[in-house]
Amino acid sequence: MKRRQSRYVNGGESFAEIARRPAGTVVMLSLNTGLEDALREASKSLKSAFTRSGRKCRLSAGTAKGPFCGRQQGVATHLFVAVL
Repeated sequence: MKRRQSRYVNGGESFAEIARRPAGTVVMLSLNTGLEDALREASKSLKSAFTRSGRKCRLSAGTAKGPFCGRQQGVATHLFVAVL
């Protein structure tokens, strides 16, 4: 299967593959911090992939240590995708 890479995320699998994961799965994606809008654009693309597949997800920004609790508490370097 052809693997498409997003310029907003470093490595990882395609957003469509993440949308096909089983419910309860949490995926941690490393954002490309060199791009200013990486968090926003990756979030939009992920939501679109889940909508196309008829599924839902919950997105959380954070660092490698884990997602932020509540409002943003620093610079987000990772995006956490919880498949619902």
